[in-house]
Amino acid sequence: MHCQVIGRSNRCGLTAGLVLLALIIVMIIPGVSIDAFPPPDGEYASSGGDANGDGGVDIGDAIYLLNHLFASGDAPVPCPPSGPGCGNSGGDANGDSLVNIADTIWILAYLFEDGPDPASCPPSVPFEDENIPVGFSYIGPNLQGYVEYQHNATSIVFVKIPSGNFLMGSSAEQDAPFDPGADESPIHLVTLSTFLIAKMEISQQDYLQVTGGNPSAHVGDDLPVEQVSWNELNAPGGFLDLTGFSLPSEAQWEYACRGGTTGPFAGTEELDLMGAYLDNSNGETAPTGSFEPNGFGLLDMHGNVWEWIQDNYSATFYAEPCSSSLDPVNETGQVERVVRGGAYNSTATACRSANRYFQISLVLTNNSVGFRPVYLLH
Repeated sequence: MHCQVIGRSNRCGLTAGLVLLALIIVMIIPGVSIDAFPPPDGEYASSGGDANGDGGVDIGDAIYLLNHLFASGDAPVPCPPSGPGCGNSGGDANGDSLVNIADTIWILAYLFEDGPDPASCPPSVPFEDENIPVGFSYIGPNLQGYVEYQHNATSIVFVKIPSGNFLMGSSAEQDAPFDPGADESPIHLVTLSTFLIAKMEISQQDYLQVTGGNPSAHVGDDLPVEQVSWNELNAPGGFLDLTGFSLPSEAQWEYACRGGTTGPFAGTEELDLMGAYLDNSNGETAPTGSFEPNGFGLLDMHGNVWEWIQDNYSATFYAEPCSSSLDPVNETGQVERVVRGGAYNSTATACRSANRYFQISLVLTNNSVGFRPVYLLH
């Protein structure tokens, strides 16, 4: 018998006695009344070993499973609803997503040989979200606990950023020892609706797949695409038009970048660990996803390449009442746009969460400017 793994436990070399016990039970199944172990109406299994749904794991579950496997008995009672696609039924005692004789032996080992506990049912996290449009497939929660989806047509992974409030901008005290720009104040409260944002900067392979071209100066499939202008991204037939994605607003970008932090850098709060910049890049971009994630599980929010933003630039926008409205976007003032996050050739100051690099021409193509799209859910 091959080794089965569940959670932290690893159970190999089960005794021949348990196998024999299972075979004996199989032989006597026709004489066993499975009605003695009925699943209660309206209840569900709480463990992968609770095949009959009675709330416990005992010999009745082993009999129930064997009856299902060898005597055309009822299927195991499912785990608590976890959304469409739940791969762990109530009979999957060893957690391998299958229901077979190995699960019976696992239960018997648990009952009679002090074996490892049966696998838990999947967490009650929905596999589908009614607000996620067709064209995205559920992946699951990342290590930070935020749900990820894959865009089917491009295979680009997005993280679902929950709605919430945050303080946007910076001050000398908050970003010490760095000096924030005057356009980063006043700090103001912003409320955002839920949105999806790409987990990483768009790679050259991603861009080539969608548009058929690669304008980048630093060439490599896994390197971030650069030398693409704001106008090219937003043009009919451009990347955003072809995918249905958008560029993030400044507020969305900073909220996503901070990931719950308030200082100059997110995640580990050590820039050397969070992204490629002047002091650690050797003058080259890094493959997307090379550094540590932030609190949302997003990668490369600091450094590597600047990221285009949707907003028009305004040095005084943060002082205007509309900057604190729901989902603020500045659509007036200067034609030029903002880029965020810093790049491989930027100083640490430029890579801060709150830094705004401004007056960027819509036709600029630069080998340090790329992008990270969002998908709006409202």
